Amino acid sequence: MTQLTMDDLLKENGTESVHQEIILSPGELAAQGIKWTYEDARKWDEQIWKVYHRERKERGTFINWFQAVEIYKNERYNFSESGGKK
Repeated sequence: MTQLTMDDLLKENGTESVHQEIILSPGELAAQGIKWTYEDARKWDEQIWKVYHRERKERGTFINWFQAVEIYKNERYNFSESGGKK
């Protein structure tokens, strides 16, 4: 069995990703049977750190990694439900 990457799936279906800014974690990709790359992991880390630093700057609160992940996931789902309008 060959694992497909996200790009392979998009090419196979002849579609483009509508929400380029929505990044799935390596665990989420693996759960969907998609082979993740180190680039995927780097993008995921980058998004989580953005949330972490934004919370620190805007709210003055210190959060941990897991809290940043939960905030990102909530924002990501809200973003996709609103059709990209935030």
